[in-house]
Amino acid sequence: MAIRFIHTADWHLDRPFKGVSHLPEVIRGRVRESTFTALNNLVNRAIVEKVDFIVIAGDIFDQSHRSLKAQQRFNKAMSQLNEHGIVVFLSHGNHDHLGDQWNQLKAGDNVCIFGPKIEMMPYQKPNGERVHLYGFSYPQRHVMEDQTQFYKKIEGADFHIALLHGSVQGDTEHDTYAPFSVQSLAAKDFDYWALGHIHKRQRLSENPDVWYSGNIQGLTIKETGEKGVLLVELDDSGSSAEFIPTADILWHDETVDISACQTIDDLLDKIDEQKESLRSQAKGIFLRIELIGNGPLHHTLQSGTLMDDILDTIRDGEDDRDSFVWVTFLKDDTAPDWHREDLLAGPHFIGDLLRLSQAEELPDMKESLSQLLGHRRAKRYVESPKTDDICDIYKEAEALLIDALYEKKGTDR
Repeated sequence: MAIRFIHTADWHLDRPFKGVSHLPEVIRGRVRESTFTALNNLVNRAIVEKVDFIVIAGDIFDQSHRSLKAQQRFNKAMSQLNEHGIVVFLSHGNHDHLGDQWNQLKAGDNVCIFGPKIEMMPYQKPNGERVHLYGFSYPQRHVMEDQTQFYKKIEGADFHIALLHGSVQGDTEHDTYAPFSVQSLAAKDFDYWALGHIHKRQRLSENPDVWYSGNIQGLTIKETGEKGVLLVELDDSGSSAEFIPTADILWHDETVDISACQTIDDLLDKIDEQKESLRSQAKGIFLRIELIGNGPLHHTLQSGTLMDDILDTIRDGEDDRDSFVWVTFLKDDTAPDWHREDLLAGPHFIGDLLRLSQAEELPDMKESLSQLLGHRRAKRYVESPKTDDICDIYKEAEALLIDALYEKKGTDR
């Protein structure tokens, strides 16, 4: 006996991306369609794989960005699945809860929606295998109570699958909803737990299999790498899950080391190598680059609008490609081609300057800022600098001064 199904969650259809702006029109159009493209990829793969059913563990829509277009696209996808005899079991999460006044979802004949209380829905394959599916939809936005206590296994099926939109107890990285422990899930003796809410694909347990499928399309720079769904097979020997990518646009966060670069052309070549290593056939890439390392280019990068010019150069022509690599952000975190300790010990003017500044106490900025801090309007927005702030300003000023002297005079003058 065996069943095959797709586990998916957190579609957030038609939700805009966070962290990108001023995009060319062609790329902006790809962004607007990206969640729908991911949905189409999911549906097409489900049809090819001839799965028995699909389980959706919450957040099909996004409460703050609900659109009629999203609901129409959802209905169209469900109709396509229905034409191929694929049933859909879904639960609503915190972003598309049942209490949402905009929740106008009209399900097709093949769509089974869990109600506000945990219930069991049966499924039977034409050749006889029986499955019991368990789950609930959020009645309102916030469900703060552990719901696992209400899941009850009902005998009479070959396989038991549970849907749950929530977070692990003690997880401080994500908003807490329907908190649970892995131990409490295992105690229910189900064959598979299909989780939603966390957008990162991860396996919490092997026996039983407990998975977050992640979302189908990354929506921010924090959601890097491939996104998709899980193709799950259950049989008498256990379960297996295969990842299927669905995202149309991927997010990447990379570093480029300037240490070996002598010229701006060298740096542009290194950035181009990084872009080409990530370029994916027919997929778009949003790339954030941080420049690191130390070398002669550090001082050059501090000048004028050079960083903006570099960004314009590495973006040029990308909007003409289906497999674009669009650099959304370029950050300079490089260091100068000198070491403070070496300069401090040197018999030259810069060494004398550092030794003098090291002997001095931190400057009192309160007197210099007294007029600003005492201004009746400005004082509402400007606070007196703390000791740590003064230290940071002092170090930054020292570095700028050394940069200028080191570049202009050299360390032997």
